[in-house]
Amino acid sequence: MNAFNNEPLTKDELEKDCLCYMTYEGGTVKSSRLFAGYAHEQVIKNYQGILLKCLITLKKSPMIKAF
Repeated sequence: MNAFNNEPLTKDELEKDCLCYMTYEGGTVKSSRLFAGYAHEQVIKNYQGILLKCLITLKKSPMIKAF
């Protein structure tokens, strides 16, 4: 994102999937999309593994069993 570029989007930028957002003050912010589908899936799988281990540890905890 580039909040310091006040120029409107060009046809070339639009063809390259650049976007222009409006700030709450009415200014513009240029941005481009990032297609990171595979990388995102890998990060999610990693987080799932970590959270599953934490859940298993919690379930084995004597403090949790007391409730």
